[in-house]
Amino acid sequence: NIQPTVIQTENDSILSATASRHYVNNNIEKRIISENDSIQAAFEHIESIRRGFGVNCGLDSTGQSIISNLQGMIERSLEKLSNDLYSEQGHFVLELIQNADDNQYLADRVPTLRFVLSSERILICNNEIGFRPMHISAICNVGASTKGKHKQGYAGHKGKMISSCR
Repeated sequence: NIQPTVIQTENDSILSATASRHYVNNNIEKRIISENDSIQAAFEHIESIRRGFGVNCGLDSTGQSIISNLQGMIERSLEKLSNDLYSEQGHFVLELIQNADDNQYLADRVPTLRFVLSSERILICNNEIGFRPMHISAICNVGASTKGKHKQGYAGHKGKMISSCR
């Protein structure tokens, strides 16, 4: 039974921080769940993604071996790619800014991005409308994106960084 701690941000938005350090804006989470699918539908979406990658889909030992080899190859490739692309110190900050710029916002809100620094963590918050199933699918698939082509003079690099917390 994890007891959340509460963090009060400057704009009076209350965030819950569980022991595992997952941050959720309670009002946004409730709105998204009630507006879209149920929690069960969200779990089913994740399971569908997992099956698409060969996880828990009843493969025989040969199939599992092939999946395991491919997973290892992808992990090594992503490690090399991330080291090559993001070797410049501080580059991830530019990616987070670009990701916030690419997010969707309510028409009556001014897009806002906030970095909250402490000695233990960095918390990045913005007021975008939140994850949808298509966003979850995209972050689970290297190279897939819900973004269009970047604008002239964008802050990010190569469009490879995972979306910032939404």
